[in-house]
Amino acid sequence: MLLAWYFERAPVLRLTTGPNTRAEAFYRKAGYKETGTTPSGEVILELGRSA
Repeated sequence: MLLAWYFERAPVLRLTTGPNTRAEAFYRKAGYKETGTTPSGEVILELGRSA
């Protein structure tokens, strides 16, 4: 429900997390795709409407 509300307002949900963490594995399993890294080395993950 929260994601439906969010995607009414934006096409992509973007977040960052540390590399090789349980959080990264959780988000990848949930359908997030890696789109890059931050200058500090965190992984940038995005989830689109269709996921």
